[in-house]
Amino acid sequence: MTELALFASCYFLVLFLGLQSLNVNGGHYRAAFITSFGIGLGNLVVLKLAPNASASEMAAYLMGGPFGIVSSMALHRRLLAWRDRPPVWIFRLRRRLGALVCRFRGHNYGAPVFRLNCLYPCTRCGREMFDRTFDDIEPLIDDELEELHREMEATHG
Repeated sequence: MTELALFASCYFLVLFLGLQSLNVNGGHYRAAFITSFGIGLGNLVVLKLAPNASASEMAAYLMGGPFGIVSSMALHRRLLAWRDRPPVWIFRLRRRLGALVCRFRGHNYGAPVFRLNCLYPCTRCGREMFDRTFDDIEPLIDDELEELHREMEATHG
């Protein structure tokens, strides 16, 4: 049982050390902050169990490191891919939560957003506002129009 605990403690210690290194090198401050707790916990377990280790326990401890570092490299790559491109279920969950908020607070038809087949979708749940036409859009006042032209010139050179 101590062999398994030493293997797991070394595995997770090296896993978190590898993640910490990749996070620090990548400039991921929050992730580096969180992995520090895993490093500390792994160190506590190692320092508690390792001083009186037998030969089989030392072998188990040494086997945890290689698996931990390879796992950290693979896990970090997957976590970054997930962060850059969240799975589809996140978008569905966001839409459902937005619909729940709209049920209690009403729809939020903010500034005009033009899509191919609708004029004003709700910014929270995506529901179209029916019976709206392009004639319902209020014209811009002169100050807003000048600001829009300045923004367009700044972005398009």
